[in-house]
Amino acid sequence: MHNYVHTKGYIYTNRDRLTQYLPDGYLKVLDEISLNDTETKSFLEWVNNHPDLSEEDIENQIIEMDKFQIEGQGFENFKRQRLTIYHAQTIEHLPEKVKLRLEKLQSWATEKGLIENKESF
Repeated sequence: MHNYVHTKGYIYTNRDRLTQYLPDGYLKVLDEISLNDTETKSFLEWVNNHPDLSEEDIENQIIEMDKFQIEGQGFENFKRQRLTIYHAQTIEHLPEKVKLRLEKLQSWATEKGLIENKESF
């Protein structure tokens, strides 16, 4: 029997495998945003096309995608979006894996001078 992740027009195998890398409820969030978000679609396709990836490989890919977003909008905007997605008031209220990732990204953004929000035009 196959396990599939169906995300608004895309079908991804290995639902159980994907869910073990994502916090509770995150697949629902991906469902909601994937219809119009090419980065999310691309990420889900990438995971699906690499069944041999370890949890560390997937985590590293998530961090690289997050860095790209931070470069475009600044860490504070990125952090605010993550807090909204998880319905969290502060970083401390995030799932542990997400909290640790955000702390790493904040250190990286500080080193790169990317903490401040970037203006959108």
